[in-house]
Amino acid sequence: MEYTVNTLEEYLNAIEKIKIEEKNSLLWFRGHNRSYYKLQPSLLRNAIQVTNSVGTPIAFSEPNYENGHGETLVVPPINKLLENFKTLFNNKNYKKEDIGNPQNDIEWYFLEQHYGIPTTLLDWSEDPFIALFFAIYGYDENDSNVTVYIFSPNHFNKEISPGILKNPVSKPIILNQDSLSFLLEYLDNDKCPYLPICIKPNIQNYRIIRQSGNFIIHGCNFQPLDSQPFKNLFHKIYIPNSKFKYFEKILNNIQINDKTVYGFDNNLDKESRKIKEAAQKQFDKFITELYEELQPPPFSINH
Repeated sequence: MEYTVNTLEEYLNAIEKIKIEEKNSLLWFRGHNRSYYKLQPSLLRNAIQVTNSVGTPIAFSEPNYENGHGETLVVPPINKLLENFKTLFNNKNYKKEDIGNPQNDIEWYFLEQHYGIPTTLLDWSEDPFIALFFAIYGYDENDSNVTVYIFSPNHFNKEISPGILKNPVSKPIILNQDSLSFLLEYLDNDKCPYLPICIKPNIQNYRIIRQSGNFIIHGCNFQPLDSQPFKNLFHKIYIPNSKFKYFEKILNNIQINDKTVYGFDNNLDKESRKIKEAAQKQFDKFITELYEELQPPPFSINH
């Protein structure tokens, strides 16, 4: 279902209709502040497509993935980014308790996402106002609209999990000792065979708690979720350009802003941005070297 809304009342009415459509199931919300954004994690937005001059995918030794269209993709390595983040944290002598006391690599991965480092996680909130904030915050005044995506994680996992789990589930997977080893396999982006699935963190991090944060963790198919066969599970609410300032004012009045959503700024945010920038430079260097190695024949690289 798709709706265009102009007022807060219309926004809430659209959610009510979607709630009925989803048979009063739990709903998750996600805001996009650009009309052209797809349901695709930040790491996969950096994927590189490599083909030769006639469009044939090129195979090489580094990890590469099919995106569903027969195109070969290369992505920055998940584990290296994760280790860089953990090393930075330890070298700077931050206190684990200050960010939620992560106990395993999946919880570190949740934190990576919330500190801006590219991952295969896609953030969702149980709070429709948080999603509205992310749709409006930092909008482009020249863009035609922003979007709030809505879906039922229960229905999503019920449809997806039979192809992944021996015992299919009809609710988000909670990170615990039973699910840990399974979820850790998603961090092996060279071998992970799984489809996307909804997971619910239990780490006590301010940002995750304030944002009512949950995740879809992507699997081996790198297509955006709204381009995959189950795209009909997602609903959209569009907010037109003429109403950006109206909704921005409402959110400010109810004290939903960058300070309350993100919490206090700290040096970890700044250092995390450095990791992200350094990783991008390393990835660009790899692609340049790949280009030189494969000449001839000519090939093309498309972000």
